Amino acid sequence: EASFPAVLVGMPAEPSGIDAVDLDFSAGARMLVDHLADAGHCTATFVTWPEDVFTAGRTYAAHFRDACLEEARSRALELRVLHAPVGPEAVKDALRHMLDTEKRPTALIVHNDAAIAMLPLVLRDLGLEVPRDCSVVSLHSAELGRQFGIPYTAVESQPERVSELAVEKLVARLDSPPDAASTVLVEPPLIVRGSVAGL
Repeated sequence: EASFPAVLVGMPAEPSGIDAVDLDFSAGARMLVDHLADAGHCTATFVTWPEDVFTAGRTYAAHFRDACLEEARSRALELRVLHAPVGPEAVKDALRHMLDTEKRPTALIVHNDAAIAMLPLVLRDLGLEVPRDCSVVSLHSAELGRQFGIPYTAVESQPERVSELAVEKLVARLDSPPDAASTVLVEPPLIVRGSVAGL
């Protein structure tokens, strides 16, 4: 079965001694949690990557997860965590199982490319509408959003900007090898698309 690759590793937890550039996944997580909490939500389901993504050391997922859980605690937003698969059919089954129940979540925070790409299809098949039946926010790339027509409020990653800054760092390092190493985190934009219902 084909799957959505999870190939990013992300910035080390302690990048001391090296130049590092990455998206600020922690800031993105806090934005999404705050967006739901500000709208009055007190419960949500966090749809994240399979557990093996975390055990493999892909820190982009861990940074987002840890900040999401921490911010949810600080905002009194109760989160249920769903480790969704990345195969298209498997993730559709997991989403359908979660949503096709009287106790379906009233809000979703999605950080799993396969899940956010397949979610509109699952919701359509179940006759559910956003935000009437479920509020949705996500972190995904703008390119993925365009490719799959994802209509939800999102923090959009900026791989082009991260790459540009990484090249700038490399050129500066070549020009001045002895300079102290530095870290740059690119804060992502929050694009509001009206997918969160006020409570």
